Amino acid sequence: MADILIFSGTTEGRELSEILDSRGIDFIICVATDYGKSSTGFLTNGKILVGRKNKEDIVNIIQSNNIKTVIDATHPYAVEITQNISQVCSLLNVEYIRVIRENDDSVLNNTLNNNIYRVSSVYESVKFLNKTDGNILLTTGSKNLQEYTDIVNYDKRIFVRMLPSTDAIEKSISLGYQPKNIICMQGPFSVELNKAIINNFNIKWLVSKSSGNIGGMQEKLMAAKDCNINVLLIERPTIEKIGYSFEDVKNLIINRL
Repeated sequence: MADILIFSGTTEGRELSEILDSRGIDFIICVATDYGKSSTGFLTNGKILVGRKNKEDIVNIIQSNNIKTVIDATHPYAVEITQNISQVCSLLNVEYIRVIRENDDSVLNNTLNNNIYRVSSVYESVKFLNKTDGNILLTTGSKNLQEYTDIVNYDKRIFVRMLPSTDAIEKSISLGYQPKNIICMQGPFSVELNKAIINNFNIKWLVSKSSGNIGGMQEKLMAAKDCNINVLLIERPTIEKIGYSFEDVKNLIINRL
């Protein structure tokens, strides 16, 4: 019977699962998609559950497996699942550990790039980009591709970089994105690789979530600076203050084993 449940979908979640698995600890890890399962890799002691979970699902997993500790390593933009996990853990009196990423001030200061613009949402980014010219590199994944079809000439201007998922590719094409404008790759992406993509597709605007250093933001910003292009940052829905850094959670887990 597993004592620990990890909600993953991020680099942090994958690394935490590797730590537990390497030490022979039984645990459960939840990922939203089949791609998330494949990127987690083979686990000897971990059980992988695939699919998006609502509150009832989370309650059932915790109670049926006698979970004592839940680690929330979901993406900082996945607000709804984080709220659901936190509320269920409070209801069931189960330990809840949230992995939070550092704010992006240090990343922004390190790049010293003056061509950075901030917006509060995907909706605002679409409005902003409709007032600009030039090719756009979306590095925000496939979730919000529908919204970006509101950009004039999106099928010509927008180049989408996303994970190599069959569902994501089919979704992109069904929305009218041209296959030649779809870049399927899994990070991490170096500064040089980002620059190569920017130069190859004559990118003038790079769109990114404000996802912190672990999300590859610094490499994007440095590449944009070197290529002298503009960056549009979509700010996090909320700035999380209650939780632990990734290093703190790693140390916490290791010290308990």
